[in-house]
Amino acid sequence: DIVHAAKVAITKREITVASVGATWTYDTVAHGTNEVKVALSTSGQETASPFPEGEGIEVDEASFPTITDVGEKDNAFEWAFAEGTLAGNYAVTVKYGKLKVNARTIGDDDKNWDIRLDKAPMYNGEVQSAPIIQVCYVKPDGNLDYIPYELAGNTATDAGNYKVKISGTGNYTGTVEKDWAIMPRNLKMTSGTEEWMYDGETHSNDTVAVTGDGFVEGEGATYEGFPLVTHFADAAEPVENAFTYKLNENTKAKNYEIVTEKGKVAMTRRPISLTAPTKSKTYDGAALTFTAKDVTVGGEGYAEGEEFTLSNFASITEAGQTAATFTIADGTALMADYDITVTPGATLTVQKSATEITVTAKNGTWVYDGEEHK
Repeated sequence: DIVHAAKVAITKREITVASVGATWTYDTVAHGTNEVKVALSTSGQETASPFPEGEGIEVDEASFPTITDVGEKDNAFEWAFAEGTLAGNYAVTVKYGKLKVNARTIGDDDKNWDIRLDKAPMYNGEVQSAPIIQVCYVKPDGNLDYIPYELAGNTATDAGNYKVKISGTGNYTGTVEKDWAIMPRNLKMTSGTEEWMYDGETHSNDTVAVTGDGFVEGEGATYEGFPLVTHFADAAEPVENAFTYKLNENTKAKNYEIVTEKGKVAMTRRPISLTAPTKSKTYDGAALTFTAKDVTVGGEGYAEGEEFTLSNFASITEAGQTAATFTIADGTALMADYDITVTPGATLTVQKSATEITVTAKNGTWVYDGEEHK
């Protein structure tokens, strides 16, 4: 007989021990998972316990890593065979899942973000920046994470509306746009107010007061078109001191909100008094009168180079008295430009002659002739 010897062998049990991976979006919190899956490698079938009863592995829960910042790492862990489990009976394959944190997109959800800008700055002639107060992620615990970011479109000089692009960096990605502005300066231009007394000259008030925020240093405007006032009739009642303005070449209209206000200009009549002379004489058969040279001019007097035409001077020849009157008319001076007062009370008087006059009748002698004689 031929006897053949049979071989008996026990092969190792093949198992896979794998940690589970996970992915999160960055939220400033440390993340991790200690979930482990054990499977028979031969079947790939995952079971609650691929070990014979009473055997298994033990996992060190404290050995699992965590991840906070954007990136990726192995979910490595430490493990050992449980008591009563012979390592030689097993062929173990260990696999690590991946822990991954993706960058959070800035502005992904309004409730997650506190992005604030201050009130708009006013135009000042210089480069200004978007008035960003804060760019914060609202963490799960309600506190704020002041995130790192980059800006574009955040500077400007002239007044106007702009958009700033805020792009997250580091653990943040994406871009949000926010409206911001540079406000124009508010100006009020007010022309001067003035009153003149007629003096024969042409007047205007070309002053303009600029109030409000004012012009930026080095910028401004020129003014023209003010009314000219020469005669009383030009501004007998106050008239608007109208004007026009032109911004200087380096001054942009968009940088200013301008309103104008007009002052008032007026002219008053020139006070003048005319006083006729008081004259008297003894009767001599010639008329007593006066001329323009005898009239006294008072008050403010005539404007330089001007005078009225005076005529119709009163006169008297016979003994008695009369008012020293005269007539006033426009001359080189216009009566409308003057407030004229004629002083009353001047007189012309002719007194009787004090000389005694003797009248002696002539003698006459006639021879009677029957006629009447004188």
